[in-house]
Amino acid sequence: GLGDVYKRQALRRLSIIYEETEELHNKIKPNRELCELRNMIAVAYLVIKQGSALKESVGCHYNSDYPKPDNK
Repeated sequence: GLGDVYKRQALRRLSIIYEETEELHNKIKPNRELCELRNMIAVAYLVIKQGSALKESVGCHYNSDYPKPDNK
């Protein structure tokens, strides 16, 4: 569904940010800001993956396919 499209798009964009950040991490001396950015990327990844695993709307994860209409 549409939610899956958004999740795939979010993972693709996050992947780009991850790759760019890792490239930067390998080029410069690590600092607090870069370490925090890497941590935020890891958290974003976990949130997206957890949201993808849910089949119903729970907390801040809204699933547009839930609840399913009775006729499906």
